[in-house]
Amino acid sequence: MIQTIGRALWFSLFLMSALIASLADAQTYEPSNIDKALYFNANIRDAEFCSMVFSQENQQLLAVNKYNGKIISNPAMTCPDMFSWKLFAESVEDQFWRNWADQKQNWPNEPYPLCAAGQSPPADQCCAFGNNQNSQGHCPIYPGNKTSSNKTQDPLRSTSASLHGAAISKSEFKQRIKNAKKQSRSNQQSCSAVEINGSVTDVRKQIYATFAPENSESIGRIIRQTSTELTLRNQPFHDYLFKNNLYNTSGLLAIYNQNNDNLQNSAPYHLRNQSATRSRSANLSRIDLPPDAVMMKSNWVHQALYETLAERFAKQYATKFIQAHGGRLNAEQKVELDNALAQRKESAQSNQFIHTANISTDINLQALGISHEERHCNLTGTHYLLSFHISSKDIPNWVWATFEHVNLPGRCDLTGCNDSYGFKSSDKRRPEGTADNYVAANQHSDNLSDGQIVFDNDAGYPAEDIRPEWEALLNTLNIGTEEKSAIEPSAADKAWRHYRLKGSQVEFVNAKGMPTILGNSITEAGFMEGSSCISCHSRATIAPNLNPVPGDTAIVSPLSMFQRDVSAFGYRRGTHGIPNPNWFYNDHSDAPKVEALQTDFIWGFLFAKDVVPASKQP
Repeated sequence: MIQTIGRALWFSLFLMSALIASLADAQTYEPSNIDKALYFNANIRDAEFCSMVFSQENQQLLAVNKYNGKIISNPAMTCPDMFSWKLFAESVEDQFWRNWADQKQNWPNEPYPLCAAGQSPPADQCCAFGNNQNSQGHCPIYPGNKTSSNKTQDPLRSTSASLHGAAISKSEFKQRIKNAKKQSRSNQQSCSAVEINGSVTDVRKQIYATFAPENSESIGRIIRQTSTELTLRNQPFHDYLFKNNLYNTSGLLAIYNQNNDNLQNSAPYHLRNQSATRSRSANLSRIDLPPDAVMMKSNWVHQALYETLAERFAKQYATKFIQAHGGRLNAEQKVELDNALAQRKESAQSNQFIHTANISTDINLQALGISHEERHCNLTGTHYLLSFHISSKDIPNWVWATFEHVNLPGRCDLTGCNDSYGFKSSDKRRPEGTADNYVAANQHSDNLSDGQIVFDNDAGYPAEDIRPEWEALLNTLNIGTEEKSAIEPSAADKAWRHYRLKGSQVEFVNAKGMPTILGNSITEAGFMEGSSCISCHSRATIAPNLNPVPGDTAIVSPLSMFQRDVSAFGYRRGTHGIPNPNWFYNDHSDAPKVEALQTDFIWGFLFAKDVVPASKQP
């Protein structure tokens, strides 16, 4: 019953937005103050020449000039939206959910050292790249490898604490990382059988009843705080970590020390940066991932939580629908509503979502008031993929793209959605002759005596229609072409057609000097309007831990993800704009020093652990 009602309600939120848009369409368009403020965020990202073809010879997508067929040499910069969809297709074809490595597989909890010359596992209790005898508990493991020791059986993935939490100071940020590391080592109880006050209790119904407070900032914020955020990295990324000894703190500190020594003793000259190969060991002075490295941050929510949310917001939808029709529905409008709910019931089954049972969500029972002491449990079962970021090293500062499921009611709130390649705008109020790349954020009057137009958050957005070229390419690649009933995803799963590009980002500021903005309504919920993926990740850094306490590792993060100012709701804002050199180096010209070593835009290095001492090895 919950499932049927919930699916109908999500769709009706979208119809509400379409209704308002169609009423506005009949009137003369007049941009609001919000529209004018968002003008520069609605710029067309791709050049008019951008096109893609599938090369039968190379068996891959190629960026070409649609007017003359010539290869576009740098599509990441010239066609960032198109390139983002290319990354989407390649990641799905590579089955990222099954084959890519998660943080525990990148950075094992108790790492053995990298094998030196003449050493080999398992005799020397070390890790050797490409060796079938590596210990899965102590060495990096890539699930997509086909060798006997590396091939995994899709172990249950879960995340206990996300680095995207509300860390607002260095000390709080440090504590959150410690909690993430601590919880990732624990074997938590299932939420169906949790020991509380001496008795075993099924707390799932209590979780469903308490996880979504009435006064939440947004639906996205609720999902963000109760979802599994799973970050996965492809094989070139994973292999670079392994071969160059970056899966433990010893290897990272060696680079920090070498970089700092170079600055102090060899300036202005830089050391060569040499990655490990089959014939030589690594000699790194900086972290610099290969150009085919890709990482993905995905948000998965438990099916019951999603459906509970949908039911919770039934009254919200009904109120808005009735208000839009003057407070009372006539017979025709009631039929319209009934038809909309019936259509949602038929068309929005679980196959609208990429879903899997191979994920669990960590639930903080103390935070929900279910336990008086610190206690966590794992919520297992079917999880829906609601949103994901994809980042690739095709350019030095990475390509950043974020995608959201079309059903998320706040996906274009505050900043709008911008896609000049895959799907065209569904805006009905868009003036004739304007480009169809941008979906403007929902707005309404504040209904005050001197009324102003304000954001209308969580009202939903009509689905954008796919553009012919992208549809043809997806069909060629056999992505999203079949109805699937299996519990695990596949590339052919039709649900892939229900995800939309929120936006792409390839630079800190545009040619006018304006900071670029990119945020996701789940990952950045609460501070999305000022978020910038590229700026936030530029602060990903390490430094030696000079004041360790028990439980600490040998590295710390000198910089947090957040600024000191807050959003209107009170959450700390993310960083945007160009980086500040003073974040990374002190300003003493006579004694320069590295204060924070950048880790090539990768926060995940903070999950690296200290090498297991020889005395503690079996």
